[in-house]
Amino acid sequence: MRIWVERFLREILPRLPRRQDTDPLFCACALMVACSLILGGAPRSGFLGEVILDLIAIPLLALGVWRLLEIDLTRQMRLALWFCVAVVALPLLQLLPLPPSLWSALPHREISAQTFSLIGERLPWMPLSVSPDATSLAVISLLPPIAIFVGVLLLGYRER
Repeated sequence: MRIWVERFLREILPRLPRRQDTDPLFCACALMVACSLILGGAPRSGFLGEVILDLIAIPLLALGVWRLLEIDLTRQMRLALWFCVAVVALPLLQLLPLPPSLWSALPHREISAQTFSLIGERLPWMPLSVSPDATSLAVISLLPPIAIFVGVLLLGYRER
């Protein structure tokens, strides 16, 4: 028995994989995915479950961006991140105010323009979005998927 124990300690034990400390990014991604499965799936934005998911996504996204600044990005990673930026930028661009001459020339804006002329007000600068509040909620609801995407992008193969 003693010989077997010595052989185990000398030959087999050094070849066994060592338990490494768990990466905080992995834990944050796992928590985000679990919370998404439990709280996600609301029919409209603004429900409590979605608000909680948005709040949980902020630290994960911050940790992911911090890690992105520390590593050398591959071409594929840069392309994927530019795609994420474009997905977020599209609704944000819809929230930028446009001058009255451009805004009133857009389709389905006649009723709003007539309303301002009926009350005797000048046409204000208005965003491209017909519903700015809904567009703002849509931008905020992009936090969880973008945070998970950035987190998983930085994880290793085994952690994914």
